[in-house]
Amino acid sequence: MRLAALLLVVSLPAVAQPALTSAAGHWQLNPGAEHSQVVGTGALLGAGQFRVALQTHLAVENLLQLREHVTGAWAPLNRLEVLAQVPVVLLQRPAPSPEQGVGRPWVGARVGLLSPVWDDPLWLSVEAQVGLPGLEQAELPSRVLLPTGLVKANAGLRSGNRAAFGFEVNSRFGAGLVEVGGGLTMAGQGIHLGGELSVQGTLSLVGGLRGFVEVLGGIRYRLRPIELSLLGGPGYGLVPNGVSGRVLFGIAFVNPAEPDEGADVREPAKPDCTEGTAYRIESCPELDWDHDGVKNGVDRCPKVAGERENQGCPWPDRDEDGTTDPFDNCPDVKGPSNNAGCPLDEPQRVLIKKGRLEILEVIYFEFNKAVIKGESFELLLQVAKVINAHPELAHLRIEGHTDRVGTAEYNQQLSLERANAVKSFLIELGAVSGARLSTRGYGFDRPLAPNDTEEGRAQNRRVEFLIISPEEVDAEE
Repeated sequence: MRLAALLLVVSLPAVAQPALTSAAGHWQLNPGAEHSQVVGTGALLGAGQFRVALQTHLAVENLLQLREHVTGAWAPLNRLEVLAQVPVVLLQRPAPSPEQGVGRPWVGARVGLLSPVWDDPLWLSVEAQVGLPGLEQAELPSRVLLPTGLVKANAGLRSGNRAAFGFEVNSRFGAGLVEVGGGLTMAGQGIHLGGELSVQGTLSLVGGLRGFVEVLGGIRYRLRPIELSLLGGPGYGLVPNGVSGRVLFGIAFVNPAEPDEGADVREPAKPDCTEGTAYRIESCPELDWDHDGVKNGVDRCPKVAGERENQGCPWPDRDEDGTTDPFDNCPDVKGPSNNAGCPLDEPQRVLIKKGRLEILEVIYFEFNKAVIKGESFELLLQVAKVINAHPELAHLRIEGHTDRVGTAEYNQQLSLERANAVKSFLIELGAVSGARLSTRGYGFDRPLAPNDTEEGRAQNRRVEFLIISPEEVDAEE
């Protein structure tokens, strides 16, 4: 029905009418609707893109008006946009004569001077439009058979990827008409839902004091290629218009084409990724800003020197005692660093080192047996406490070693049984998860000292705790 009515009213002949007091700027839209539907922001459509829309206006001033606005924008080139809009009056109350008809069509072009996609900090464009002689029911207070001109300068600034601020100044001129105007807008756009808040106004410079100021706010829902919109807000016109209000409902088709590969788009300047120069960290992933040995591209703390094992970040220190958490046997209780971060009344026999737990005492076994002596229980309970306090120690391998007395087969078996005995102790009495422990027996294959002295053989009889990664565990299995 609406389409039929639209075709009907478009075909109506031009008929003279009494002067309307509606301010001319009320009915100018931004055909490309880049960020704002009413205020130019300096942004243009990309090359090959177009937008056509139908806007329904319901306005109340000194009369009630229902209008349709057909708008279109097309960018044949990356910095050029062709614009058109045709207003159609569907209803006016109280009714002048005629109460329906086509208003003054506008056609023009917009030229882009700056844009963030051209490696500039903001948008800037200029445009010119011509109002073609017609019924003038929508645009002029009197019938004039001469064209009307409009020039604009639009500027805008992008804030991140989701917000924009725009500003325009304009001048409209024709026979007996000289107006100046402008507008401001703040707009945001998510993946589908966006919104804007705009203020615009005009002031006539000839023929008496006339003009208006209007505030419009609303939302847009985009599900390309279709876009739905709703805008509304109050206005105030200088004599004789007074207080006014307007609501706009719109539907648009926006082609999803991307700019042509050959479009006139300047490539962003390549960053100068030279050590010693001031560069953006994210632009130079292969450099190392904080000189901690971890490249910017994988460094979670690229501006602070940290540890390779912690993805370039410093180790935390929860209790702030100067011993970082990975090497603090008591990470939640303050203690001096010479006691592994624990209080002095708890002497520490275990130290967390890079890749291993270092025990400061010997684990004693019964002679030629895999039976742990009682004097080593306290040491192993402390080992269990440290393991449980550090869940980041995902897996430990308990390795058994012997001296060279006896056969290789016997010592290898004895070393494995002693490693298994330690594992069982940690699980049963130390409450350590068995999934975090594995064992190896090396016999006398890896001595620390010569076996020709008692002191050397004593050093070789030992149990070691190696911290290994889950990847190493999988590889061993």
